[in-house]
Amino acid sequence: MKGKTDPENRSKARNTWRFLAVGLGLLLPLLSVAQTQGIPCDYPTLIRQAQALVKDTLYDRALLKYESARRCDPLQTAVVDSLIRQVFELIEEQKVAAVRNAREAERQRHEAETQKRIAQEALAAQSLAARQTVDLLLQNGRKEIYALRYDAALEYFLAAANLGEKKREVAEALLEVAYFWAEADKLDKALPVFQTAARHVA
Repeated sequence: MKGKTDPENRSKARNTWRFLAVGLGLLLPLLSVAQTQGIPCDYPTLIRQAQALVKDTLYDRALLKYESARRCDPLQTAVVDSLIRQVFELIEEQKVAAVRNAREAERQRHEAETQKRIAQEALAAQSLAARQTVDLLLQNGRKEIYALRYDAALEYFLAAANLGEKKREVAEALLEVAYFWAEADKLDKALPVFQTAARHVA
């Protein structure tokens, strides 16, 4: 009786192990999928988070979220890949816009420098013309002084003073007229000319 029991027990044990092996073989794929997924994830939430990051132009973080969404639900790989391509397109557009903005800034800077140079050249030309006019007015005023026509000379010198160039030379010419009137005891005429000369060189 005992001899029959041992072979039967061994046969049952082998059958039991075979059953367990088959069952384990069926369970392993399921366990593998569960392990791949790891901690339970929420695909829609990951997509919403990624889209919010895209809206904030945080593209690097958005790409990571999309990758997490793809691992979360492999069946949505095609959808996620399309969203990832859109992010790369936005990144490329951002680069193009940055280059375009840099070129526009350079163009504006160049234009501003050009306008500044033109303005400086215009001022220089205006200043040159004013100095030349002052020279002519001083020359005519001195001719009037030589002719002792101090009133006429003063008109030339005051006109020269209004141009704002060669201030020291103009002030000296005004003082010459003022001294003449002071020597002639015409202080009422000399004093305003002294004051004009003083303001001109201040």
